[in-house]
Amino acid sequence: MDSVSLHDELTPIARLGRAFNFSSDDLRANRAGRTTLRQRKRLWRRFWTHNFIFLMLLISPIAVSWVLVAWGTQESIFSVWDERPALIGYIVSAILGVFYLIGNFQNWLMALDLMRGRVQAVSGTVERYGHYLYIGSFRFLLESGTLALIQSELKYTLYVLPSSQVILSLEFAE
Repeated sequence: MDSVSLHDELTPIARLGRAFNFSSDDLRANRAGRTTLRQRKRLWRRFWTHNFIFLMLLISPIAVSWVLVAWGTQESIFSVWDERPALIGYIVSAILGVFYLIGNFQNWLMALDLMRGRVQAVSGTVERYGHYLYIGSFRFLLESGTLALIQSELKYTLYVLPSSQVILSLEFAE
């Protein structure tokens, strides 16, 4: 059986579950206002991946500047950390770090949400514009493949992390 026919056999909620990576147990816990261990593990993994990228953005320019300064002066890499040319690496690192933190502030909000473990239900009629999904005053950025599964003008209940607005699960509203 090919994947196209298998996809056609899935119910709409099963397709949404596959696209948003949630199970019926996740949906049940989200309805009760809680996250599941499975959801927390997945989102913590995302959080730590973002932090690793952040650390690499901080460390890489500094390391490159040390190597270049040490190479140009024929000194030990550990003796050039306070040389004036190494300052460029520190500045580039600080600039990249600030831009990354500003661009990924939602990641830090997600960590706070995961520590709290609460889930917020957002219900209403869905509107789609571009890559955004709107329900009332809430706006969610989604990938185009995932967004295509959600039909405009229908009522949905989305279960999200309150501060970061990360969608955990969703279902058709009544």
